[in-house]
Amino acid sequence: MSERKSKGRKRAALSTGVLVLVGSLIWTLTSQAETAPGSAKERATADDVRNAATVVDSWNALARTSTDAALELLDVEAPSLGIVNRLRQIGDPLAIPKLEQAYRKSGSADDRLMIASALVSLRADDPTYFNLLKTQAESVFMDAPPFPVLVDEAGELAPNLAYSEWVEQSGVPQADLQRRVMREDPARILALGMAADPRAIPILLKGLESPNPMVAAFAARGLARLQERSAIPHIVRSAESRPRLAGEPIAQWLYFFEDADATAAANRLIADPELRAVYEAYAAEKGYERVFE
Repeated sequence: MSERKSKGRKRAALSTGVLVLVGSLIWTLTSQAETAPGSAKERATADDVRNAATVVDSWNALARTSTDAALELLDVEAPSLGIVNRLRQIGDPLAIPKLEQAYRKSGSADDRLMIASALVSLRADDPTYFNLLKTQAESVFMDAPPFPVLVDEAGELAPNLAYSEWVEQSGVPQADLQRRVMREDPARILALGMAADPRAIPILLKGLESPNPMVAAFAARGLARLQERSAIPHIVRSAESRPRLAGEPIAQWLYFFEDADATAAANRLIADPELRAVYEAYAAEKGYERVFE
C-alpha cells in the first residue's frame, strides 16, 4: 500500500471516529426529548404541524398533538418516524391499529423496527413486534466486528488494526461494515430499549459489554428507561472500562436513574463539571419517568 493511501485511510478513520463518538452523544441526548401533554387549549392540530413556517416550528407543534391529530398525520404508506415516536410518547393504545397497518405496509426495515418498538411500548398483543426487536438486537452480537477506531485517555484517536484485519478476513465490503457498526447495530439496541419492555433487560445488559460505544450507550439508555437499578454497576463498569471519550456517553445515563449511587458514579465518570450540571438539572427538572416519554 502506498504511503499516500495509508495516510488517507488513517485520516478517514480518524474523522469517522470523531463523528461516531460525537454522534453517539448527540443522538442519545436528542432521542430523550420530553414532550409534555399540555392542556387541551395548548393542543396543536394536524394543520398546525402541516402549516408550520419552519421545521423547528413543525416539531414543536407535533410535540403538542393529541392522539387524533397525530394519527391524522400518520401516512401508513410512508410513515414519519417523528409521528410514530409522538404516538409512542402519548401512550394511547388507540394508535395501535393504524401503527400496525403502517408496519405491514412499510418496505423499510429501519421503519419497521421503530414502528415495532412503538407498538411494543404501547403493549400491542401481537408477539411479532417484540420478536423482531429481540432478533434484531441479538444479531448485534453475532460475528460482531471490532470498533473501527481506538481512543486513548487523552482523547487521541487512531485506527483499530484489529478492525482492518477483520475487514480483510471477512470479505465483507467495508461500506457494509461501517453501516452496520455506525448505524444499524446502534439503531437495533436503541429500538429495543425504547420499547421499555422488561424482557429486553438481558439483551441490554449484554449490550453494555459491546466494543461498540454507541451500542453500549443505547443499552445504558434502555436500562435507565426501565429504571433497572440492578444494571447500575454494569453501566459503571462499561463506562469505566473505556477511555473517557467513549465512556462518558454511557455514564451520562446514570443521571436518569432515581438513585443517589448512580448519580455519584456519573459525577465521578464525567469529567466536565458544566456537563455534569446540565445532566443533573435536566433529570431533576423533567423527572426520571418523563425524560423518556
